[in-house]
Amino acid sequence: MVPTESEEEPNGAADRTLLLADPNGWKITNFLEAAGLPYNLIPVDITSGDQFEEEFLRISPNNKMPAIVGSEGPDGEAMSLSESGAILMYPTFC
Repeated sequence: MVPTESEEEPNGAADRTLLLADPNGWKITNFLEAAGLPYNLIPVDITSGDQFEEEFLRISPNNKMPAIVGSEGPDGEAMSLSESGAILMYPTFC
């Protein structure tokens, strides 16, 4: 479930990886598409409990979705966010 190096940057273009499982995340993909921001989409199967796996909890400790991992965090370090409101604000500050 956690993106591998090849999943994170197909063709070297994306710097955001979005983990998505529910319709609430559609607004994130709609925004990223409208803004022309590259991203990778990784489906999370909540029916099998993917959101409770250790790999996902490292990205979203409260198992909230959608979740995103961005390469443009503080001090140039990668950072993760969950919840659509926070994710929609993220590009504004980067």
